[in-house]
Amino acid sequence: MSDLLRDPRIVAALIAAIVALIVNPFASVLVERVKARLDGRAAERKSRLEYEHEARRRLYTAIGDLRFQLLLAARDVAAQVRTLGSGRKLWSLKLGGYFGNSVTYKLLRPFALCEVIEGKIAIADFGVDPDAIELLRLKRSISKAMSSGDAILEHPDADWDAQVEHIYMYSLSRIAHALIVTGEDGKPRVMTFPEFEAFVARPGNADRLEPVPSILGDFSIEAKPIFWTRLVAYGYICAHFVDHAGRPIGFAPSDYPTEALLEKIEDPHLRAHLEELPRRFEEIRSAGL
Repeated sequence: MSDLLRDPRIVAALIAAIVALIVNPFASVLVERVKARLDGRAAERKSRLEYEHEARRRLYTAIGDLRFQLLLAARDVAAQVRTLGSGRKLWSLKLGGYFGNSVTYKLLRPFALCEVIEGKIAIADFGVDPDAIELLRLKRSISKAMSSGDAILEHPDADWDAQVEHIYMYSLSRIAHALIVTGEDGKPRVMTFPEFEAFVARPGNADRLEPVPSILGDFSIEAKPIFWTRLVAYGYICAHFVDHAGRPIGFAPSDYPTEALLEKIEDPHLRAHLEELPRRFEEIRSAGL
């Protein structure tokens, strides 16, 4: 034995064997722990993918058609604001006449659709689809455009006690819900334009849309420059939404003339800050939820 221990190769082999005997039990445990951790992560990832797949299915089932309806409604708003700012002679915007009914319906429809979409949060996880979050962002942006001081550069002549050239946020929500009906499938939907015409023809229903009929009834850019600025902001937000969400599926570019529409303003305060207004509109549109 002593002779064998004098051989360096034998000594090295013995040392290696001893080290293997010491390390292997610990290595085996370590391998098992790593394997268990990897198996746990794989199971967690599989569960997450299964949840996201099912959540997307529920989300698309809940809002798939509403997303397209909202694109059409947003496109109509941008086009309507362009028409109002075209300089051509317009028919009366009083509710009850065809043109007044049409403009009122077009301006209210996107917000009503957003209310229906938001109501789907209880049955669908919007967090699995960033594009779905944009639908909620659109509602927030429209609300700020029509109700806040941001869109009108904190105009010193704004009357916040009366809804003369702005609409309170919760008034918008109340008005939007007046346009929501129950479909044949038992689900909420926004009424069609013929249904809207019949709705406003019934006594008392026009009051449910106030202050929109009063604001639009005697509207002109010259008489209501603050509200016109809000409408331009509204159209800007809708045009951007169509360009972002609609062009990939075939919608034409909106070609929304923000600066040209703002040039119609004669109000001294707003006119002195025309260059700032588009930046303010963009801040409203891109702000978080």
